[in-house]
Amino acid sequence: MSVRAVSWAIDQAPVGGNTTARMILVSLADKADEYGRDAYKYVSAIADSIRKSDSTVSRTLAWMEEIGVIERGNQHLVDSYPEYLRPVVYDLRLDLVQEPTPRQIKKARPGRPRKLVKDPRPEDGKTLSQNETGFFTNDEKSSEANDSNENKTLSQNETGFFEESDEKENPVAPVHPPRSHQCTHPGRTSALHNVLKHLKTTNPSLPTGELPASGKRQPDGKDQTRTDTTGQQSPAMDDARDVLDHLGLMRSKLGLSTPASNKTDQRAVCKLIVQITEANKGDRARALMLILAVVDWMASNTFWLRRVLTGRQLHANWDKIANDYAVSLIEHQRDLDAAARERDKPRRGGRVLPPARVPDPYVAPRHVHTFCCEHVLADMKTHEDDYDHEGSVRYGQPSAWQRACMEHADELNRRDGIDIESAA
Repeated sequence: MSVRAVSWAIDQAPVGGNTTARMILVSLADKADEYGRDAYKYVSAIADSIRKSDSTVSRTLAWMEEIGVIERGNQHLVDSYPEYLRPVVYDLRLDLVQEPTPRQIKKARPGRPRKLVKDPRPEDGKTLSQNETGFFTNDEKSSEANDSNENKTLSQNETGFFEESDEKENPVAPVHPPRSHQCTHPGRTSALHNVLKHLKTTNPSLPTGELPASGKRQPDGKDQTRTDTTGQQSPAMDDARDVLDHLGLMRSKLGLSTPASNKTDQRAVCKLIVQITEANKGDRARALMLILAVVDWMASNTFWLRRVLTGRQLHANWDKIANDYAVSLIEHQRDLDAAARERDKPRRGGRVLPPARVPDPYVAPRHVHTFCCEHVLADMKTHEDDYDHEGSVRYGQPSAWQRACMEHADELNRRDGIDIESAA
């Protein structure tokens, strides 16, 4: 369970007044890590916990994924589950915070002005700026503090307070920074300071300790997809759009429709490109060629053709698709090798010798008519009363009926072209 993720889901998730979406986020945050990642739970379990139907939960999850509040995470975490019962792994976008409501803005009031304290031990022979009552004024106090504590903020020491100057000054009660509003009261430096509720800095410094000229983080390989979501152009995002366009073109040539790509699809394909680029030792061109080749190959594979319609599905099933693509290349190479071996067989008389014909054991032999087969008996049935039935073939004295049937069987065999002697 992540306390930060649960707090974000309750107070800051940008889902507006959709209470169902907020309850689903709380349920997912209960399973997420401290960064809001790797949260997976069955749809039925979420529906039971928030007392909603499965269809409502599925529809709300799809809507939140569409607007970017959640995104698909590492699906390998659920590989131990059966393939037809695997839950979807989501990452919560804790960096997205909704705008405060007018009521929250109205409640944020400035702090009370600090009281002025009289110096209990004034030094002899030292002239201090005082008014007639013996108290320091706010302006005089601020000017003295500016000389010794110039350009200092509340976060300059570990305790959160200003360091004491060399000169002895009046003891001042510590100023505790508010948690959720902007302080409008000037401190000892006579400068306003903004107290942020989040610990995450707005403009973090570079590893060298210096801020970039633009005041923003420079995109690198690992944070490239996050930088792309802010609207900056990058090669990875351009390549992601090319891959999505190529996927839509491939499906349109086959007469299939393709859903319109959104930012979630672009981020998923961008992550896929970065992942394959790292596997190819930073060769982005080779990674892009591999992805486009796999997309072209999917046109001949009906299994993935009916399952991959968007960039998210391509990223989620990439490992299996790439494995099937590699196996198909192996099978194609084996077919080429077999054709080459057949072509290189030794020839006799200018042609390849045909293989010896092997009789099929499942082919039934031709029927040979006898005096007692069903064909003969069916033909002779109408003449049965015309012949004498006394005698037996077993004792070598066939009856007149049996001899007539034998003669008719010989006629049928000659008609069918059966050689009685070879068949026997």
